[in-house]
Amino acid sequence: MSNGSRDRSLWLSRHILPFEHSMRVWLASKARGGLEVDDIIQQMYVILASLDSVEEIRNPRGYALQTAYSVIQAHHRRSKIVSFTQINDAEGFGAVSDAPSPEREAAAREELQMVRDIIRDLPERHQQVFVMRRILGLSHKEIADRLQISENTIEKLLTVAMQLITEAFKRGGSFRARTSMKRAKRDLFRLMPK
Repeated sequence: MSNGSRDRSLWLSRHILPFEHSMRVWLASKARGGLEVDDIIQQMYVILASLDSVEEIRNPRGYALQTAYSVIQAHHRRSKIVSFTQINDAEGFGAVSDAPSPEREAAAREELQMVRDIIRDLPERHQQVFVMRRILGLSHKEIADRLQISENTIEKLLTVAMQLITEAFKRGGSFRARTSMKRAKRDLFRLMPK
């Protein structure tokens, strides 16, 4: 043991050790944030033993109490720190949800409403054929029987309906909202296969 270590041990045994019991009682009455009194006392001794010099300390007991209290505060600060670590398997932490975000839900509702508006704005016969085929899943033959028109006409109406829907999407909404009814009909005839 070097002279510095021996001197420090002597200083601790004279100035701190006699008050250790009263410090333990004082610490037991304080909120320790999950720390044991023994751990606080041990950490206090480690800090005091590692000081470069104790010559400037005029009130060793008060200094030791303040050091012990600082140990508690440091523990509280560390316990409040949120660790940001890389998560490679987010599902393992329950961080990934299958539910869409509120923003995504709102966007989907707007898009669905736009699709409804576009379909609603189709000419009546095109709308009927499109809904029966694409939404209800009926075959060309079933649609032809219900509407009393040929399967060839069903195919032409579906083709034009899809072209009108595509054009409406390109424009960002209903083709009728962007054009007059006359122009929509003219566009419809222009798009019809010959």
